Amino acid sequence: MDDPVKVAVEEAVKLFGSSDDFTIWAWYANRIGVNNFLELYFEQRSVMRYSTLRNPAAAFHMRLKRFYSARFPKAEGGAA
Repeated sequence: MDDPVKVAVEEAVKLFGSSDDFTIWAWYANRIGVNNFLELYFEQRSVMRYSTLRNPAAAFHMRLKRFYSARFPKAEGGAA
């Protein structure tokens, strides 16, 4: 049975990322949960149907970062 995080991240990389994005996106997926990752993935996919993004990978990465920061606010800023 395949790891659901690996499958989800591979799908995101295939659609709008590159192999360089896999490791960091997997990191985020493991921390925010695969279901949250997939929700953000589907939102990004929907945006891409109706808009042309200059850099879809960067836009998705920003979604992940914002979600993570909202969930774990002290984690982004270092030690508190």
